[in-house]
Amino acid sequence: HEKNLFHLGEDRMLTTLLLETFPGRKLSFVPEAVCYTIVPNTYSVLLSQRRRWINSTFHNLLELLLVGNMPTVCCVSMKALIALDLVATLILPASLIYIFVNIYFTVILGEAVSTTTLIVLGISIGVQVLPFLLRSDFTYIGW
Repeated sequence: HEKNLFHLGEDRMLTTLLLETFPGRKLSFVPEAVCYTIVPNTYSVLLSQRRRWINSTFHNLLELLLVGNMPTVCCVSMKALIALDLVATLILPASLIYIFVNIYFTVILGEAVSTTTLIVLGISIGVQVLPFLLRSDFTYIGW
């Protein structure tokens, strides 16, 4: 676990280390900050980048659950949001497969969509959208 966190060298891990090392400090958004990225030029490089990002997201979310001093957002514990984000990260690939399989059965085979299918689909999408809605600061939309 720690090998993945330190070898990936992602900005998420650096932020987590700051939160763990200096619990009395606060992090803030700086809209004037400038960042550049190297855009993948082949599909294989893009897949490698996405795999690395998912790996770092998963490991960093696990590490964030151990940080002691976390604020609340919209009356919800930040640790609860992190746990929800962790679940969303884990179920996203399965959710996409589930959606495509249901489209196939409904459109190609002509089968009716069951209520259970719609409920499971709503939960899987909701788990992924809810962390975004709860932790978003809509004042930065203009940036």
